[in-house]
Amino acid sequence: MSESGNSDEVDEPTRQEIIQQLESAGIQYSAKDSTKRLKGKLKKATEDTPREQSKSEVKPSEVNTVSAMTTIDSKVKLEFELGKNNWETFVERFELYFFANGISDEKKQAAILLTRVSADTYKLAKNLCHPEKLMDKKFNEVSKLLSDHLCPKPPETIERCKFYAAQQGPFEKLADFGARLKELSLNCNFADLETALRDQLVCGLKDHASKTELFKQEKLTYAGAYKIALAREKAEMNTTTAEKLSESNRHDDNIHSVKANDNKSHKNKSNSSLVCYCCEKPNHIARNCKHRQQTCRNCKRQGHLEAMCRSQKKKI
Repeated sequence: MSESGNSDEVDEPTRQEIIQQLESAGIQYSAKDSTKRLKGKLKKATEDTPREQSKSEVKPSEVNTVSAMTTIDSKVKLEFELGKNNWETFVERFELYFFANGISDEKKQAAILLTRVSADTYKLAKNLCHPEKLMDKKFNEVSKLLSDHLCPKPPETIERCKFYAAQQGPFEKLADFGARLKELSLNCNFADLETALRDQLVCGLKDHASKTELFKQEKLTYAGAYKIALAREKAEMNTTTAEKLSESNRHDDNIHSVKANDNKSHKNKSNSSLVCYCCEKPNHIARNCKHRQQTCRNCKRQGHLEAMCRSQKKKI
């Protein structure tokens, strides 16, 4: 019993040893803490260490990748249905999806693509691929197979004819016209797309003054032509707005002028029916009469002329 008791005492660390272990682990403590409390802190630190080590084994890049993939998978819905969605747009979005998720295996890409299409689309792809199997195809092969069937390229000559016939509509903004030109050029296969866009932008403008200004420019690019035409369009819009405001103000002034004239005419009309009892003249009243301070020669009272004296009228 004594030997076992001695061995237990030897195995039990002293207070000083516990403090040294706490200091080496960088754990804060107080000199007033009891030995039991110091043991508790050391035990807790020992238990937390394996958890921290297991977390540190996972690389930050791996955590970010998993988190990003989970976010993308949960939020992005990539599905294709015949007669409802655009195939080329669908394929482009999937290419971005593969890039964002780091999926580079082309057969795996094809498998993921085929699981996101409707049953009718999958059946169509299977028939187009026959006698070969879809499982053996890569992403680019599957996408091209369906692209050739669903989005056949129109003849280049027809597309260029449409492009060169494009004109800016009477109510079409320059930004919309520029976007329409770029869309029309998609299947034209121009060797110099920048030059083609510049030429048709200038030739298709509805504003003659803008065309004239652009024809004066040397070494003109599409971006330069677009910038000048856009500035003129905005200036024209601002001028039109200013003219409308000015016209509106003139209209309001005319209305106020008519009302003022009507009021003045009404006032004159009302005054014309008035007769002053001081001097017997029209268009004013007694308190505005210049004779209201004069004394009547007949009754010797102030406020009227002799011709308007009531005392004289009574004698008559």
